[in-house]
Amino acid sequence: MNRNLIYLFVLLLAGCGLDSPPDKKGADATSAQTAPAANTEAEKPAAEPVPSVESSPLPPLAPSNKLHAGILNGDYDSMTPASGSRKPDIKNANVEQLKLIRCGYEAKSEGLRNFLFDLAEDPTQILQSNDKGQTLFHILADANAVDLVTGLVKCGFSTGATSADKQGRIPLHYAKTKEMAQLLWDYKTGRRNSLAAYATPDYFGQIPLLVYAQNKRVELVNFYVENFCRARLNLFKVIGESFWDNILNSQDAGGMTALHIAAINDDPQVADALASCRSVNLQVKDRSDRQPLHYAAEHPDFAAGYAIMRSAQGRAMNITSDKETDKDIRNETPLDIAKRIGSAQTVYFMNVKSGLY
Repeated sequence: MNRNLIYLFVLLLAGCGLDSPPDKKGADATSAQTAPAANTEAEKPAAEPVPSVESSPLPPLAPSNKLHAGILNGDYDSMTPASGSRKPDIKNANVEQLKLIRCGYEAKSEGLRNFLFDLAEDPTQILQSNDKGQTLFHILADANAVDLVTGLVKCGFSTGATSADKQGRIPLHYAKTKEMAQLLWDYKTGRRNSLAAYATPDYFGQIPLLVYAQNKRVELVNFYVENFCRARLNLFKVIGESFWDNILNSQDAGGMTALHIAAINDDPQVADALASCRSVNLQVKDRSDRQPLHYAAEHPDFAAGYAIMRSAQGRAMNITSDKETDKDIRNETPLDIAKRIGSAQTVYFMNVKSGLY
């Protein structure tokens, strides 16, 4: 009996942990079990952040093949006399390749010759497009590669010269100089129904003329207007007078014409080029019921406004009156706007210098 009591007493002492001090691992484990969950998370080392991968933006005209990349890199810019060092393989060439090779040998510049020889290696490159839907002619127009476009058209490879990209823009939208626009104009006017295609707007409702006005390309605006004004005078009996008016007064998705855009930019040169053509409507309204002069009056300098009013004066038009038809959605006429912004010079010009009051 006494022996059993002693054994029970020893067991009790062991259960209370009095027989030996707890080791460090045991204490850590016990404290870990009893510690709050928040403390456990706080003791964990912070996770390393996942590196983010940033994609660089594509250039305005990204290359889709070797030929596109060569144009953007200026590989075909050489205007030195063509040499006879390069000899393309003609044994296995098809009809299209032979045609391009022949044109390459006839090229006068080294850049054009190499361009045609590279295209001859894979003629399908002329129709290949990048992720923005831009074909070879879009790339050439944007690079102002007049010599290369001339060589292609003369060689009979003009496929894609009127194709639209994913924004609905044809190569003519991307022209930067009169030479390039003239080349594309000559190509288009030599084809059936090309004039109608010339006025086809992009998905923003902008024909090339509106894009030129937006980018303040005065030379191209002048070229565009001169062509259509001259065409209206010479060919309106054949096609119809309203056709030319519709092109010169073409409106984008917001109802704005090229003259609206010139007035917004307060660009007197573009405004003068447009207003000088009597086919251009000086009083056409956009979706805000605003005429070009409404936007011109917002500028204290009134530079574009002077050009518009000079044209109106030559046409004996009163475009600054307080008629209901001249008011925008804010119930303002151009004269009201000039008064609101406090442009005394503009108000004076509208009321006195115009000679219409």
